[in-house]
Amino acid sequence: MSIQISGFDEVMRNIQRMGNRANSLKSGALDAGAKPIYKTMEDNNPSKRYKIAVEKSKSDEVVIGPEKDFFTAHFLEFGTSPHLIKLRKAKIQTDGQVVYGKEVNHPGHAPRPFVEPSFIASKEDAQQEIVNYLRRNLLP
Repeated sequence: MSIQISGFDEVMRNIQRMGNRANSLKSGALDAGAKPIYKTMEDNNPSKRYKIAVEKSKSDEVVIGPEKDFFTAHFLEFGTSPHLIKLRKAKIQTDGQVVYGKEVNHPGHAPRPFVEPSFIASKEDAQQEIVNYLRRNLLP
């Protein structure tokens, strides 16, 4: 039993001719797919003080997320539960008054996710951008 695919020989010849060009196509496709996710994540970023970064990893991946300096991103994404903060110098200023004590109750805060919702919202756009990029650069 055999299967005949029309155009398969031509595709194989094109791939063999491409050689190193295949790596640049892969890199370009990853960049094209990262753009919609990056834009949505930047728009949804609750802290305009810190930026969203796009980095290529060693394998065929692109990492999109808060910069390394944005260490509070996981607190924003997942929230914090109420907890005690132990004071180092045993005083804190609240509402213009100095309060002396050894610990302060922090009420915590609700999560304000932006990484996962941004990815979910722009996943299809990213896939379409990859397809469009490959069509533009592979088809004659």
